[in-house]
Amino acid sequence: MSNNREILRGHIDNYVRLLNEDKGFQLKDIISEMLIYSSECVSGEIVNTSNYIDLSYDNEEEVNTDHDLESDKLYEIEDAKDIMSDLRMEMKKLSKSIKRGSVGKWEIENISEQAEDSLDEISEEASKVLSAEIKKIKSELSLLIKEAKASWAKSQLIETSSRIIHNISSIKSITSELDDVELVLREQSMISQEHLDLIRETKVRCASYRANKKSLDAEIAEKTGDHKKSTKLKAEAEALLSQDWRLIMKSDDVPSIDHLVK
Repeated sequence: MSNNREILRGHIDNYVRLLNEDKGFQLKDIISEMLIYSSECVSGEIVNTSNYIDLSYDNEEEVNTDHDLESDKLYEIEDAKDIMSDLRMEMKKLSKSIKRGSVGKWEIENISEQAEDSLDEISEEASKVLSAEIKKIKSELSLLIKEAKASWAKSQLIETSSRIIHNISSIKSITSELDDVELVLREQSMISQEHLDLIRETKVRCASYRANKKSLDAEIAEKTGDHKKSTKLKAEAEALLSQDWRLIMKSDDVPSIDHLVK
């Protein structure tokens, strides 16, 4: 008895879905008519149901399979829409960061990875149905990421160029960031002479840091009358400048320490 009831409920469920999803009838209208129909059946007003509905399937398994496939397709499409909706929310957040001038490099990396991973999850069938929407969001995202990279690079250049050098680690960090900034600005075709001048100025400061310290020690030695020590320190300063200049400035045209130290 229980099994027959489940089968009957299954038939009813299939017909309700058919009327609602395929035929476009509102669920409340279907239920209302079902209640009227059942009432008429109970009261004896309807004796022969063959004129109202055919409960037979030529191939029940085929009908159920077609319905399942259609349901899967609809689910995949809705899932794809949810993915794009989530991606658009992240794009709005990134857009706000751009307007504030506070774009983090991690934000750009995160949204790029999210877009690649999430859009790859969209099924082939859903991709065909939503091809125009997917193409549009990819185009908008590409432009947004380009704008975000340029915004990050410009603000990062200002921050990096004003950073105080404390030690060798500071130099490595600053020069690495300057290289990243220059690369991004060149890739986005947004680098200016002002950017290049600031990058060079900051790198010169890094390249002459150790030599400057040694040269200042030489000046102190000279003022205290230790000429031998002063001469030795000046030579060391020149050697450090030569070494660091070639490493950081990527040039053999090393200036004299006297041109750098005030």
